[in-house]
Amino acid sequence: MRKQLLHVVVFRFILVSVWYNSGMLPTLLLHNRQNRRGFTLTEVLVVIGIFTILLIIILSNLGRNRMKTRDTIRVADMDTIRLALERYRATCGVFPATLELDAQNGRAGTCTSTFGDFIPEIPVAPTRAGTSLLIDEAVSLGSVFNGYFYAGLSTSLNGPCYDYHLGTELEFSENNGELTSGWLSKDHDYEAGEGAYDSQCNGSVADFGSLDSEVDDANGLYDFRSIDTH
Repeated sequence: MRKQLLHVVVFRFILVSVWYNSGMLPTLLLHNRQNRRGFTLTEVLVVIGIFTILLIIILSNLGRNRMKTRDTIRVADMDTIRLALERYRATCGVFPATLELDAQNGRAGTCTSTFGDFIPEIPVAPTRAGTSLLIDEAVSLGSVFNGYFYAGLSTSLNGPCYDYHLGTELEFSENNGELTSGWLSKDHDYEAGEGAYDSQCNGSVADFGSLDSEVDDANGLYDFRSIDTH
């Protein structure tokens, strides 16, 4: 957007210059030596420049505010999902294998409830501006549910889901050309394979995230893991 506006400024400058040199610039905009009521070319260009700079500032701030709003929605959605996960665990004793509404727990057959019994639908994350910096890199497509990342974790491969890792991608991040979001200082910074429950549970995808929390934060990974100590 900023580059497009700068291109418009340059184009207008060239256009006005061509009109002036060719004698086509409207006389209303030219300095009238007789009555001094017109404007000089320099004055016209200064006014155009000032308005363009103001427009760039306004649009830039508007874009950043929209990103912050979308990030706030993502964080709120994650809190909704986390509440449903804890309610499921309170009923079934373990977490669901995935965020699919028909998901069962890691001990298939021991609980008749599905995840959909505790949340009517998985929130859909707001569409981000630009390409994802995490999906297909630190996060596999199998871990993505409507823009939110989930992995059920266990003490042994394909065991019960005693733990989980939940995350989303914030736009307000260093590698997205913005100052790091304050939200990123409030997550758990759990990485793949960290902690007691470092194996995927039955029916879940592998844990996500890189081995460097600073890289994940710079890419906007806002994530949490449960604090169950089963």
